[in-house]
Amino acid sequence: MYLVVANCYDASQKDSQKHNTYSVVYQASGARFVKYQEFATHGAFGVTSFVYNSQTYLAVANYYNSQSNRHNINSAVYKWE
Repeated sequence: MYLVVANCYDASQKDSQKHNTYSVVYQASGARFVKYQEFATHGAFGVTSFVYNSQTYLAVANYYNSQSNRHNINSAVYKWE
C-alpha cells in the first residue's frame, strides 16, 4: 500500500522557490508509512492514481511555478513502475 502527498509550499525555501518543492510517495511498513520516493512538483494541489491498460499512473495537479511566477503551468502524469 502506498500514500502519495502533494506538497504545495515549502516555507524553508527562498521566495523564488517556495512553490517548487517535492511531493512524496510513502510505502506502508507495518503500522507506519516510510518515505519511498520524492518527485518535483510546482505548487501541487492534488494527486491521484489510476489504472489504464493494467498499468498504474499518478496524475499531479500543479498550480504555480514560483521561479517563473506563472500559474499557467502543466500538470503531469507519471507511469508507476
